[in-house]
Amino acid sequence: MQRRSNAGGCQRLFGALVLLALVAASVVSGASLLKGAAARSAEGEQVITDGLPGETLSIQEMEETITATQPAANTVSPQSLSTHTPVPSITATATQLPLLEGPMVIGYSIEGRPLEVHRIGTGPLAFMVVAGIHGGYEVNTVQLADELISYFYQHPDQVPEGTRLYILRAMNMDGLYKPDDADGRANARQVDLNRNFPVDWQVDWRRTGCWDYREINAGEMPASEPETIALMAFVLEHPLVALISYHSAAPGFYPSGSPPHADSAALAKHLAAASGYPYPARRTGCQMTGTLVDWVHTTGAAAVDVELSNHWDTEFEVNRKLVLALLQWRP
Repeated sequence: MQRRSNAGGCQRLFGALVLLALVAASVVSGASLLKGAAARSAEGEQVITDGLPGETLSIQEMEETITATQPAANTVSPQSLSTHTPVPSITATATQLPLLEGPMVIGYSIEGRPLEVHRIGTGPLAFMVVAGIHGGYEVNTVQLADELISYFYQHPDQVPEGTRLYILRAMNMDGLYKPDDADGRANARQVDLNRNFPVDWQVDWRRTGCWDYREINAGEMPASEPETIALMAFVLEHPLVALISYHSAAPGFYPSGSPPHADSAALAKHLAAASGYPYPARRTGCQMTGTLVDWVHTTGAAAVDVELSNHWDTEFEVNRKLVLALLQWRP
């Protein structure tokens, strides 16, 4: 997968100010969600409401931003996707909240499904794991995220003092609930979320060497999708040291930038030593545009795509060591 270089300082400035730009442009589908992810309290969801600074929505206002026809009750539960120990339920007790928090709803998909983040640790140095940016046949990345959440909830002492870990278990929730095949790669509007970020975004791209099994697109404009905007808002509100984004299956590490940014390349080498996944990884000649890791790098964090070895195994033990190494890494 070839990566395009950043467009320079202007584009990096745009990345840092993208939320204000989107609001000014009245990107209705996402801007309303960014104002605050208010929850239906009757459903007992724990929710982040710190979207745009100084702005929140009431529960009634938030309900009005969500599609009037909500999806039917999901037939697949998050826990049923995991073969690891089920994620323990978290109750708001004085002993748990300082160390563990989740699920926090940071936004909603096109079809109204919540995007859920879990936090382990309270230190100032923040790291993030993103799974399921592609659904369907990449469902094993979500299964892995569930296993990691379960592990760290049971072993919070594995998060080093002074650090915190955020895990977004599934960015593309609508794709996750499509069949476990190519149909689930894109979101409900057939947008590839990993081409929707506002760095080197292109409405179309050369398909040579790229995934090309369905008609998908990059969105009507950069950051056109509510899933994209929700994650961007979260990252800007919670500055990171580093982020990894899980995919499957072209095993190895793919750091941000083309040529790779120095800090992201250093992170990739560090994680390769801990996991055994290859770096540099095999390249197919695909032109990468509008990717999550390239945008995250504009915020000052190192960012790397991690590809699992196949579409069915979570390779949990390998990735447990990988995430522990992530938490130890420093620029």
